[in-house]
Amino acid sequence: MDPNSLEYDRKLNLLMKDYFEWNFSTGQTAEQIVSCYENLISSLDTCEILMNESKQVQVANGKVPKIPKEIKINVNLSQIRETIEAKREEIIKTKNIVFQKQKCKATYLSSRYPNQKETVAKLQHLQKKITVLAKKYQGNKPKFIRRYVDLDLLLDEASHLEEELKRNRQLIDILHKITDENFASKDDPKCFPIQ
Repeated sequence: MDPNSLEYDRKLNLLMKDYFEWNFSTGQTAEQIVSCYENLISSLDTCEILMNESKQVQVANGKVPKIPKEIKINVNLSQIRETIEAKREEIIKTKNIVFQKQKCKATYLSSRYPNQKETVAKLQHLQKKITVLAKKYQGNKPKFIRRYVDLDLLLDEASHLEEELKRNRQLIDILHKITDENFASKDDPKCFPIQ
């Protein structure tokens, strides 16, 4: 990288910060460790790209600047890369564990709660049935009303006929009493006139 560039210190500081954050991540979750690793790789790639570009520019200009001792930082990029590669397997295992946990959770949730697509399909099917039944009801409603009116009239007529039947029975009972009394009086000798 070009030591005269304003980005020099910032890029190196960012790289060191990402490295320390990733290397000393003891109390972080698996997702945070993976995120730190990805940030570190990104910072390392950025530094390497800048170094290559700076080297090409310096070769093209025919001069290699001397880095002052105050700015020179003893960072061995190959050691950092080896450490990163050594822990890469651990991160891959952690990713697999997280993936398996998410898969188990998804299986549990899908078994516990119904599938939304199936539920929506069942609701649509029920809505169609309700619509068909509502149309049938609207079509049969006049018939029901007519039958209800006819039934009401028949019940009224039956009530009148029952009352008339009661009156006729009472009249028949009265007639039976009168006729029985008439027959009884004819058989009684007191009723016959003396000759």
